[in-house]
Amino acid sequence: MEKAYGRTLKALRSRIQKATMHPPVTTNAIPLLYSWARSGTTLLNKCLSAMGHLVLSETHVTINSGVHAPRWQATNWLDVHIPSGTSWKNCILKLNAEAKQRSRSLIIRDWTTNSFYANDLNHYRPSNKLQAHNVLGSSCRPIAFVRNAIDCALSFAKFHKWQSVRQLNVFAAAYLAYVKQLSALKLPIFHYEDLCRDPEHFFVEFCSAVGIQFFSQWQDFGRISKVLGDTYPVNEKGSRAVKTAVIKKLPRRKAVNVLQRSIVSNQQLQRANTLLKY
Repeated sequence: MEKAYGRTLKALRSRIQKATMHPPVTTNAIPLLYSWARSGTTLLNKCLSAMGHLVLSETHVTINSGVHAPRWQATNWLDVHIPSGTSWKNCILKLNAEAKQRSRSLIIRDWTTNSFYANDLNHYRPSNKLQAHNVLGSSCRPIAFVRNAIDCALSFAKFHKWQSVRQLNVFAAAYLAYVKQLSALKLPIFHYEDLCRDPEHFFVEFCSAVGIQFFSQWQDFGRISKVLGDTYPVNEKGSRAVKTAVIKKLPRRKAVNVLQRSIVSNQQLQRANTLLKY
């Protein structure tokens, strides 16, 4: 058991060391987090928020109104006034200045799913490209937070109540396109599973790698509710992890029907996992 645990920690440190090999774009670059839905990013955001950092949750460059807009979250969650009509980019820069005044950092969680997966908010015409880092330029440092593609798809299928393999195929194609862009950009990649195995070590290394200050208050993540995503009990569909209020690696959901077995064997998801070093 001790040897196995030692190997797990060694693998974790190896992954994070590789991520830290990418230097910041600028000294004060804003961490821009690309992450797909059902990848554990809500948990990550809650931990970062508990440290006192300003976290934008599921924001997207094409959406400048409603809960996904930086201005809405600034006003309703972060106690920052931003005039109406302010552009997405200028909202980000205003929030970054405010974070510095509070001796904290701004972290942007991009709603990456909206760039690749057709839905009503993108009028069923996704751009199929990562966009936010091009808008922010050298002001940001893009990074990625990922989860095993098969587990992500199993969770996505349950949450959205998939009924057919066709829905899986649409998802898998979109997810692989997303992962290929992460790979092409050679972004630092952090894994949800590493966070679950050793949260304290993960956050020490994560904060160092992205250039933000570490605070042990991440452990108070359970009190954070001002965040989009899987926030049970606000979201009654809350995941197994959120309902337990404990950070731990959960076993894979069992493939009990044809659709679930198709997810486990899907070649595009397997290819995505290979690119993500799973």
